[in-house]
Amino acid sequence: MKRKIFFLLDSLHVTRQERIAIKTLMMMVLITSLIRLFVSPKFNYDPDEYERLKKAFAERAALVNEKEQLFLANFEADTTLPKPVSKSSKTKTVQLDSTNKINVNQADLEELIKLPGIGNAYAKRIIDYRNTNGHFKSVEELVNIKGIGVSRLQKLKPYISVEYKPD
Repeated sequence: MKRKIFFLLDSLHVTRQERIAIKTLMMMVLITSLIRLFVSPKFNYDPDEYERLKKAFAERAALVNEKEQLFLANFEADTTLPKPVSKSSKTKTVQLDSTNKINVNQADLEELIKLPGIGNAYAKRIIDYRNTNGHFKSVEELVNIKGIGVSRLQKLKPYISVEYKPD
């Protein structure tokens, strides 16, 4: 048997250092297996101690539940909480129709904010673009403003105009 193992290791071209490492690892596996076999963990199970811990856990759980109920009761009692703001209602829009269009070449900040989907930041960008580049020549020129894309422009088109009337 020993001879077969030797020829097997020889045919695998295992060096002497590798054989020593394999033997060492095999010995370590064998030793740890024997230790685990003879030394098993001892459970110190005391029924009285278990009942005491169970009672303490139940008391603490009841205390946590009581605090949670008090916390939730504060929110349920306060019925004056504002309704959550949806994404579409964040901007102040006024009912506009296509007959009273807003002229973006002459509109101030408050008028621009009335447009659907245009808030304070977009209104400032429109005014800054108008001051920098001059009056808008077409409605499509609004696409050059950061944040106003084709889809937002399509929503705005029924409510805006670009007529220029010098003061």
